[in-house]
Amino acid sequence: MWHGDVNAQPLVIFGEVLFDCLPDGQQLLGGAPFNVAWHTQALGLNPKLVSAIGQDAMGEQVRHAMHEWGLAQTTVQTHDDLPTGRVNVSLDNGQPSYDIAHPVAYDRIDPVDVSEVNMDPMHHGHQGILYHGTLALRDAHSRHALERLKSSADLAIFVDVNLRAPWYDLALVRGWLKDADWAKLNDEEFAELAGDLDQLASDPASALEEFKQRFGLQRLIVTLGAKGALAMDETGQLHRVTPPPLPSDRIRDTIGAGDAFTSVVLLGLMHEWGWMETLQRAQNFASQIVTLDGALSSDPNFYQAWLKAL
Repeated sequence: MWHGDVNAQPLVIFGEVLFDCLPDGQQLLGGAPFNVAWHTQALGLNPKLVSAIGQDAMGEQVRHAMHEWGLAQTTVQTHDDLPTGRVNVSLDNGQPSYDIAHPVAYDRIDPVDVSEVNMDPMHHGHQGILYHGTLALRDAHSRHALERLKSSADLAIFVDVNLRAPWYDLALVRGWLKDADWAKLNDEEFAELAGDLDQLASDPASALEEFKQRFGLQRLIVTLGAKGALAMDETGQLHRVTPPPLPSDRIRDTIGAGDAFTSVVLLGLMHEWGWMETLQRAQNFASQIVTLDGALSSDPNFYQAWLKAL
């Protein structure tokens, strides 16, 4: 089991809250930042989520779910003229594709008072982490709010790249990577931003090192779907993790698997686990998430059982 005072560092999560609307009519609460907030709350990190929802039925569902889960809501804003985020999801052999509504509430996240998210006397001056994705930054208003937060809060930055056509600008994404300490992206995003899938396959150490150096990153993670993930630490050492074997009848869908991986990486960074240990635990947790319908579990025992197994 892990040890340490998790309250020694704040975790701030910036980005979208939305509903994934599935072909069978299910509406699943999600969005990468919300999923990470949900998981890290269950894992004991007490995150602050900076986001926005609509004054509508979906927004009420978000508030209710956050209340029931114990997630702080002080930095979740409500807009009466924009709806809560929505994505129509279609599945092809378990792989999701997305039709993302625009504009929605998270496109207009207002700047927050840094005192709401920064250190308090319990933090003893330790630097915390600011996690953000890229989807919620498609409009200038939310980008401005993030920049204000970066400039006013002393937080290390974790960027979780999430390229959803047509809602991204590669030049902007590259700028956010250059601001970051750590980054996670999948192999297709890696190729689109700076790399080469052939090099990633044939010489992953050089591919990740070049990417890491280009953007001045301390650590880099490239996820490979069912093949696991590659990662590089500050020293340039390459690590590879692969999923544990799962019977095909246990795999429900892959929605949110990457967010689950990220959540445990954040847990490892907070607790200063070894890098390989962090990656293996993140991969194992992501493999548990694919046995669920959707990205989240509302059963605390799901998380507690995983923590007890550490």
